[in-house]
Amino acid sequence: FGVGHRTRSPIQRTDTRLCWEVVTEGQPFAGAPITTSVLTTGCAATFTDIATAGQELKELVPKTPGYIRYKWRLRPEYAMNKLIDGQRYGRWFYGSVSGTGDIGILPVELVDLQAQAVTAGNHITWQTASEVNSDHFIVERSSDALHFIPIDRISAAGTSLQLLSYELLDHQAPQGLSYYRLRMVDRDGSLEYSHIVTAWRSVGRLLVYPDPALDILRWQGPTAARIEVLDALGQVVINTTTNGEELSVTGLDAGTYTLRFWSGDGTMIGTARFVKAGR
Repeated sequence: FGVGHRTRSPIQRTDTRLCWEVVTEGQPFAGAPITTSVLTTGCAATFTDIATAGQELKELVPKTPGYIRYKWRLRPEYAMNKLIDGQRYGRWFYGSVSGTGDIGILPVELVDLQAQAVTAGNHITWQTASEVNSDHFIVERSSDALHFIPIDRISAAGTSLQLLSYELLDHQAPQGLSYYRLRMVDRDGSLEYSHIVTAWRSVGRLLVYPDPALDILRWQGPTAARIEVLDALGQVVINTTTNGEELSVTGLDAGTYTLRFWSGDGTMIGTARFVKAGR
């Protein structure tokens, strides 16, 4: 697909070329923060002499086989030997393109997304460098990074060229690992997904006994829907549902094991280590 950017020299005349980065939908651009990243997918082979009136730079960007939608961003790079103000790059401009050929400007230029566990829940924060006709954000949560559910909706600024900050406290965040992403919706209904971030809430400890265990392992702790026992190599050797507070470990070899508790919605809610005694 083709990308272009009209630029002009801030210092009368200078040599300029176009640089770009392309990622597939749902993947983040490079850098932290991405606005200062100098990593690129590619740059033009030669520099073009740009006059003060400006000129449009155009380039053909290859698509990656097997993917349907892409995100792109591009900016001008000025020749180092012509700089007098130290400004090597212009600002990034963002857009999207599909495998069928349509191309558009992203409504939101997302520069930061983070999630952190706090006492009251998981705190999700994000920043945008610019917004064009943005309507709202939907914060989505998942326990497996595959199946996401919406947890709240936050109104967007609409149109902005300055750095804006947003936040949300997920009061219902489960114990264990949670995955978060943003669904960024434009006023015309078009949408884009952010990259995925994670937050870890402390999992409860189980009191197991006897330890070492010979035939039956018992415990005190949260009520689980499913129990896993992992050996020293991390392989699952027992995977069973439970409605009690004991488990037969007669068939296990002597050694050290990890007991993991899972809730009905697939969230890990407790862990403990125990030793299986030999006869």
